[in-house]
Amino acid sequence: MEERKHGECAAYGLMFWAVFVIMGMSAPSSFATVNTGVFSPRGIGGGGGMYVLSISPYDEGLMFLVTDMGGAYRSEDGGERWELIHYTQGFRFMQFSTPPVFFKDRIYWRSGKTALRVSTDQGRSWPKVDGMPWGKEAILHLTAIPGSPDVLLVGTKGGLWRTDDDCATWKIVLDRQTTETVILGEVLCAMADPDVVARSRDRGQTWTTSPVVVDGRAIKGHPAMGLTGAVSEKGSLMVASLHKFGIIRSTDQGSSWALAHSPYGGENHLVMAPGQIDVVYAAQTGSNVNINLLRSIDGGQSWSPSFRMADFARKYGWKANVEPTWIQDSLKWSYLISPKGFAVNPRKPEEAFLVTQGELYRTRDGGETWHPRMATEVAVGPEKSAHYQSIGLEVTSAWGYHFDPHHPARHYITYTDIGFARSPDSGKSWQWTAQGSPWRNTFYDLAIDPDVSDVLYAAVSARHDIPHHSNLSVTKSGYRGHQGGVVRSTDGGLSWQVPYKPGSSSGLPKQVCTTVLLDPKSPTDRRILYAGIYGEGDDDEAGVYKSVDGGTSWAKISPGPGVAPNLHIYRLRMHPKSGNLYCLITGLRSKNNYFTAPGGVWKSTDGGETWKPISSGVNLVWWTTNFAWDPENEDVMYVSAGSSEGHWMQGGIYKTTDGGGSWAHVLTDEMIQKAARGESYEQTMAVALHPQNSRLVYAGTSRNGLLYSQDGGATWRHYSEFPAATVQSINFDPADMTRIIVTTFGQGVFEGPYLPQ
Repeated sequence: MEERKHGECAAYGLMFWAVFVIMGMSAPSSFATVNTGVFSPRGIGGGGGMYVLSISPYDEGLMFLVTDMGGAYRSEDGGERWELIHYTQGFRFMQFSTPPVFFKDRIYWRSGKTALRVSTDQGRSWPKVDGMPWGKEAILHLTAIPGSPDVLLVGTKGGLWRTDDDCATWKIVLDRQTTETVILGEVLCAMADPDVVARSRDRGQTWTTSPVVVDGRAIKGHPAMGLTGAVSEKGSLMVASLHKFGIIRSTDQGSSWALAHSPYGGENHLVMAPGQIDVVYAAQTGSNVNINLLRSIDGGQSWSPSFRMADFARKYGWKANVEPTWIQDSLKWSYLISPKGFAVNPRKPEEAFLVTQGELYRTRDGGETWHPRMATEVAVGPEKSAHYQSIGLEVTSAWGYHFDPHHPARHYITYTDIGFARSPDSGKSWQWTAQGSPWRNTFYDLAIDPDVSDVLYAAVSARHDIPHHSNLSVTKSGYRGHQGGVVRSTDGGLSWQVPYKPGSSSGLPKQVCTTVLLDPKSPTDRRILYAGIYGEGDDDEAGVYKSVDGGTSWAKISPGPGVAPNLHIYRLRMHPKSGNLYCLITGLRSKNNYFTAPGGVWKSTDGGETWKPISSGVNLVWWTTNFAWDPENEDVMYVSAGSSEGHWMQGGIYKTTDGGGSWAHVLTDEMIQKAARGESYEQTMAVALHPQNSRLVYAGTSRNGLLYSQDGGATWRHYSEFPAATVQSINFDPADMTRIIVTTFGQGVFEGPYLPQ
C-alpha cells in the first residue's frame, strides 16, 4: 500500500519483549508542566472509579492506572505509593483508555481519541507526537515490536499503521479494524474484521488473513472482543473472546481454534504473563455484571473464578478469597471490575492487580487470595481502630477540609460519594465516619460549634456533585436520590443523627440540602442554625430554613433569597465582623442545557428576615459557584462563576469593593487560559482569601488547576506546581498559615505551600 509521510515526531525508538497492547482514550492537553512533588496527598484512599492497569516489563516497580475524573497515576515502587501525573500532560477522563505500551527507554500512550504521546522519563512528562496520518480516526490499540529497527503499530478504525523510523513516516499495512496484536515468536497475530485471523511474518509489513475456524466450523457474526497470547518452550497459545459466543483457544497461531468457555459473559480483557502458556486470565468487563475474573491454569482448557468477593461468593457458592476494604465494610458498595482493570506483573507472574469502581487489589499468589492496596491500614488510638493513610491514590471529590477548633489535631473532609472522613492526627490517617446519616453520599457543608466541643452539623444529600454542570438540573421532588437534610454529631464526627423528624411540619423537607450555618453569637443551649434546601420553589420546599433550638425544629424564612424557578441555594455564610448573612444561589440548567434563570448573591442584615440581591445584572448570576469576602471589610467580596450555555466566556472571578453596588470581572476565562496556557472553556469553582493577607486571593478552576493573585485580583499567576485540574476548595491550616490544603473534584485532597517556592 501507499506510504504516507508526515512531520517528524518528538518520539524515539521502542523496545518491548512481550505482548503489551493498548486501546485508549484520554483528554487532550499540549502543555507539559511536570508534577514536582511540591504537593502531597491527604485522604482515606480509593473511593472512585479506577481503570486501565499496566506494569512495565522492564521495571517491575513502574505502574500506571487511570481514573474517570482524576486522570492518570504512576507508581515507581510496585503500587506501594502513587502520584497523580500532572494534568497538563493530557491525561484526563481516562476511563476508556487502555494500558500504555512500554519500551526499554520510552512509553507510548494515546491521548484524546486520536493523539499519541510519548514519555522518556518513566511517565513523568508526556509530550505530544505531532503529525499523525490517521486524522480524526480514533486510535484503538498500539503494539511494540522490538528489534532493529524498532516497530510501532497503531490500530485505528480504518486500519493498522506501521512506523519503523521513530514516527518519521507511516504506512498503512492492513485496511481493516483489528484487535490487539500479539507476538508469537516471529509471527504477529490479530483478530480482524470481518471474522478473520490476520498474521504477519515480517514484523508487520505484510499480512495474510484466514477465517476463524472453531472446532472445524467457520465462525461468522461474532466479532472478537479481546485477544492475548504467549510463547514458551512448550509452544504457543492464543486465547480470544468472541461476542455472544465464548472464549476460544489456539495452539497453531490461529489456524484452528477450540471452544474453551461458554456462554460469553463479557470476558473482554484477556491477559497472559509472557514466557508461559499455562496461566490465562479473562476479566469480565463487557457485561452489565462485571464481577468475574476467570483463571485457567491449563492453557485455557478449563476456567474457574479467581476474584471472589464475599457477597458474590455466598450467592454462587464460592469460597471467598478477597479481603474487604473499608468501602465494602462501611459503604456496602457492590463492585464492578473496570475496563482493562487487570494486569499481571510481567517479571513476577504470580503478582497481579485488579481495580474496581472504588478499589485496588493485589494478589501475590497467582490469584489464590486478594488484598486491598489503595491505602495503608494502621491502628490508631487506645481502641486500635482501623484508620487509613494515603498512598497517593486519592480518587475522590472533596467539598471541604475542616479543622476542629477544640482539637487541633482533628481534621475532617466532606466528600461526595463517600460522605465523611475524620482524622485524629492532623491528616496523617483517616477513618470513614458517616454512619448514622440516612443520606451518606455527599456531605456538602460542615458547621463546627465554636464553643461546645464535639458538636458538629452537616448538610448532606443523596444527590451529588452540586454545583457541577451535571447536577444543576431540576430537582425531582420525592425522588429518593434527591433527598437530604441536616445531621448532627455530638461525638466529634464519629457518628451522626437527624435531630428532627424529616418531612414533618417542624422539620426540614426531605430534599437536597447543600449548606448549613451556625450563628456563633447564639446561646450554646439554643443554637441558631440556617440551612439551605436546594430546588426550584415550585413545590414550596426549596429555600432558607432557620432553627433556634440547635436543629431540633425548623421554619422556612419567607420570603427568602432567590427568585423561582432558581432556588438552587448552595452556600450560606455569616460575615465574622458584621454578622450579616449571605446566600449564594448557583445555576439552574434547563432541559436544553441553557441557563436562563439567574441566581447570584443575596444579603440579609436582620438575621434572615429579609434579603436583597447584591449581584443583579452581573454575568456572574448565571452560574455562581462560591464567594469570599475580606474578613475586616465585607464590602470587598470575590465571587467565582462558571461559563454556561447561553453565557459563554463569562466565568472566572468577579470583585466588588462597595458591597455589590458595582462589580469588576477581575479574572476572565481568557485570562485563565493565558496564565495557565490551557483550555479556555472554564468553570471556576472556588475562590478564597488568605486569612492573614486579604490581598492574596486564590481561584480554583475546573480545567486549569489553581491560580493566585497577590494584589487583590489585579494580576493573576498560575500555580503550576499544583498537579490537579479541578479545584473544589482552598483551605488554610490554622496551625501553619504558610500551608494550603486544596480539595479537588476527582483527585482527592492536596497539601502544600501557600505560594510557589
